[in-house]
Amino acid sequence: MDYQLDAYPVDDDRGGIRSREKIKILVCVLLRDLGASVDRAVMQSALYESGVANYFEVSQAIDGLARKSALDVTEVGDRTFIALTDTGLRVAEVLEGDVSRYIRAKAADALRKALG
Repeated sequence: MDYQLDAYPVDDDRGGIRSREKIKILVCVLLRDLGASVDRAVMQSALYESGVANYFEVSQAIDGLARKSALDVTEVGDRTFIALTDTGLRVAEVLEGDVSRYIRAKAADALRKALG
């Protein structure tokens, strides 16, 4: 599948994912592999700080996935948690290969570190 290069990079030196659709796929894959909900801010920061995706592009991807019912969003106090739905699980299972193994591994490592 061809993806538009419509996402802003992390910065000019670090690059990262340049497709909004691939960022959405990556979020679904990470949540599937984690098997639990995660603090939205932690997800955004982990992907940004690792150079995988622009912080604001991750935020828009999460919003888009929630609108399409691929994510459940739950507010707990001042924190927002995101969890994969069955729709999001299908996205991860069908499209996982559209995001490079290197990027998936780099993002998963960053998220694990961010979660402690």
